[in-house]
Amino acid sequence: MHPGQLHLCVGVVEYLSFYKRKRHGLCSTYLASLQPGEKYPRLRLWIKKGVLRLPKDNCPMILVGPGTG
Repeated sequence: MHPGQLHLCVGVVEYLSFYKRKRHGLCSTYLASLQPGEKYPRLRLWIKKGVLRLPKDNCPMILVGPGTG
């Protein structure tokens, strides 16, 4: 549907630590700081071969990677 584009849906991580200190996720906080429509944010991405078998047809997918940051 969107050749050459990567679309992300990210939940901003914010929680209180055991010691009642406010903590923020590193990646989600950075992504939340970007301005809407900002054209070229500085992101480093790479693709590694994995064990997930993708369907042969080019269908839309939602992939979830909890706790991978």
